Amino acid sequence: MNLPPVASWKCGATEPGLQFYAGNFLDGTITGKGGKVYQRRPGFCMEPQHYPDSPNKPMFPTTELKPGETYQNTIIYRFHVK
Repeated sequence: MNLPPVASWKCGATEPGLQFYAGNFLDGTITGKGGKVYQRRPGFCMEPQHYPDSPNKPMFPTTELKPGETYQNTIIYRFHVK
């Protein structure tokens, strides 16, 4: 994503954690849709979610979904350009 230098981004979510991925392990050997080559660090991804090891950490918020329960998550991304 090419944001102007005066842009800001905020994320609000009902999930307690945030997974960040920057493509550090991409090396230009993978080709995607339309022949686009995935270079190292071409962008980033921020995904609100539960902590990765929640089922094994009793002090983390639970990820258990019992029969009959509904999972719901709200994510709000706000972009602002001054």
